[in-house]
Amino acid sequence: MNVSAVGPELMLTFIEQTLQPGPPVSLSCSSSANPAPRIVWKLEGAEIRGGGEDGYSLGSYTVAGYPSGVMVVSHLNISSARVIHGGLYTCEASNGVGKPVSHSAALNIYGKL
Repeated sequence: MNVSAVGPELMLTFIEQTLQPGPPVSLSCSSSANPAPRIVWKLEGAEIRGGGEDGYSLGSYTVAGYPSGVMVVSHLNISSARVIHGGLYTCEASNGVGKPVSHSAALNIYGKL
């Protein structure tokens, strides 16, 4: 199957949520494109790297053979939601073809630390 270069398109996005501190949270975002898109997560415009003591972890998997090339599904996981995790989250997909696409929604966390 020969697929031409295609810019990213968001396929699945997350919704705004309001929570109390404590439970784990997982946000998902997927994009299809050719070549495969790279998905970056941001909180209030700052890139989230994951893997630190901040409670974030990132994961993704790729689905080949998608009609428009490749679909990448990315997850942003918070091990235990805290007030400091609240804010506007953005997933941004890019692959060097066309313009990057993004989706943003708020994660509101209210209550005691």
